[in-house]
Amino acid sequence: MGEKCEILLSKEEYSPGETVEGRVECDFDDETKVRAIRIKIRGRAKAYWKEGHTNVYCAEEVYIQDESDLISGETTFVAGLYSYPFKFTLPQHLPSSMFEDHGNVKYSVQATVDRPWAFDYESKKVFKVYSYYDPKTIEDFKKPVEVTEEKTPFQLLDESGPIIIQANLPVKGYLPSQIIKFHIKVKNNSKINVDKIIFKAVQGFEFHIKENVKTMEACVGDELTVENSLVEPQCECSWNLEIKLPPDMFNGNLDACNVIKIFWELQGEVHLPFPYTNFMIRVPFIVGAAPLGQNSA
Repeated sequence: MGEKCEILLSKEEYSPGETVEGRVECDFDDETKVRAIRIKIRGRAKAYWKEGHTNVYCAEEVYIQDESDLISGETTFVAGLYSYPFKFTLPQHLPSSMFEDHGNVKYSVQATVDRPWAFDYESKKVFKVYSYYDPKTIEDFKKPVEVTEEKTPFQLLDESGPIIIQANLPVKGYLPSQIIKFHIKVKNNSKINVDKIIFKAVQGFEFHIKENVKTMEACVGDELTVENSLVEPQCECSWNLEIKLPPDMFNGNLDACNVIKIFWELQGEVHLPFPYTNFMIRVPFIVGAAPLGQNSA
């Protein structure tokens, strides 16, 4: 077996405020001189994207950067396996680990065996921090949500009233796998039909670099085409609807991060006949979780 330096952690996932414990194992085949064995923990967020051939945007935010020597001073090791324990306590407020195309939040531990007149041995281990919205402690979870949007179709020779859509959620907070039950009402005061209405649950990220913002959105679960959603002029209709959230959706808390923000929405698209353009209603909600080791059901 070749000489090596390896990091072994007690577990792979932590909550803010927990202690990261592990050990550095050094395996030397021959007598080896070492100046120091150093351990470094780092946590940071990074946002980045490119526009065109020349515009590159990049920003980084650091949450943890700590370093200590497990041994210091020149030491000569005979061949063998050596183990050095370490531990770091994480801050109480950290954003959750995440990885997306234009940014990520990443936590890692790196060990370095500093050798004089030779290449150093290095090992790096990435671990996850799981920060979440706790339904028991966030007041907004239990608050109802009501959103109203309207559009007045332009008509050249005749005045038209607005098309009004209202959406209501009984509470703002949900868990993965949970069913979102919501009510919508459409009041068509115009002189054209509402052809149909389609809803979907969306998870999105905003990446912030100074005054520049890039947004990514993805549908979570299936789209819902509202049955019998044709609404004729001067009519009003309402529906009780349900959308189920998938069990494996990301539900981390990024409140402590300034370069990446997360949001969840029910997005409804009101389809109008040609040549009129459709319009949207966006209903915000929150996805939380139970603490690690507890049942989130």
